[in-house]
Amino acid sequence: MKKMKRFIALALMAITLMAVTSPALAVYNVKENDYIVLTSDYVNFRKGPGTNYETISNTTYRKNTIWKVINPATNSNNQWYKINVPSYGSAYVRQDMCGMASAQAAANERYSSATFYKTGNWKAYFMAVQQDMNAYCDEKNTATWLALKVTPDGAYGNLTENLVLAVQRAFSLTADGIVGGNTKTKLYEWMRQENLL
Repeated sequence: MKKMKRFIALALMAITLMAVTSPALAVYNVKENDYIVLTSDYVNFRKGPGTNYETISNTTYRKNTIWKVINPATNSNNQWYKINVPSYGSAYVRQDMCGMASAQAAANERYSSATFYKTGNWKAYFMAVQQDMNAYCDEKNTATWLALKVTPDGAYGNLTENLVLAVQRAFSLTADGIVGGNTKTKLYEWMRQENLL
């Protein structure tokens, strides 16, 4: 009986260890347009989904760098992510070299790490904030919310301030009109949850 209990305990430990270390299990929560973070140092990106493909350059990529996923499962074994590499295009990275980027890190990639205040013309990154807040208005689809929509121009004027304050209240955040880490993270999480990324 003791041998049987010991065998069962060892079998359960082995199954748990496989579940924690298996790279194939990591793919299921990563979607197109999500962000991943490298969890290993000196990672090579490949021209195709396999080690038989050439590396994209002599450059290796460092731990904690964040990359946008183009396709989360690029071969039959679901072992590679297809990612976007600026100044190169698409490349492939093994899933066991990556983890899911935190919502805050992903929001900083999407909207920048800058804090947006009312005074300023923030251009492209703030345009993404405006577009995503407009999507929130569209999802609510009431006259009040639709009236809050703004032209995504990167400028933070009075109309955008009204939109920001309304979205902050809807997300149960401090309605201060400052688009900082909490606002960007909540907005990104909502966009991901609604499959709008």
